[in-house]
Amino acid sequence: HLTPEQVDPALAEAVRVTRPDGAVVCVDSDWATFSVDTTEPELERRLHAVHLSRFRNPFSGRTLGRLLQHHGLGFIATEPVAVPLLAASAENLLGPTEREATERGILTDAEWQRWRRAVAERRLGPPVVAQLTMTIAAGRRL
Repeated sequence: HLTPEQVDPALAEAVRVTRPDGAVVCVDSDWATFSVDTTEPELERRLHAVHLSRFRNPFSGRTLGRLLQHHGLGFIATEPVAVPLLAASAENLLGPTEREATERGILTDAEWQRWRRAVAERRLGPPVVAQLTMTIAAGRRL
């Protein structure tokens, strides 16, 4: 994943090596859209804030169209795609975040136990428990 400072040079190079009328296509996530269906929404939002801090550029997906335009591409199209996540995937994604939240005192041990119970209960319901938006953006070199 690129830091915000690395994005412009990388896109400039992609545009440079693309032939006229060729396309540059990017796909990235927007972690602000990550959500978990749980009976503990307040704890989920606190964990979400910690989770965002774990990424170099958690909002990059939403900026792709603007970045392609900034680099002189035309006929820009963007498409957000909701990615459903199963309980196991959501738990794997949030495991390190849970540890960090408890270590930093953002979740108490009692809150963490409540959270784990809520996540375990969700495993008994429909399989999709979370989602994340990925954005696909394409632009044509004019």
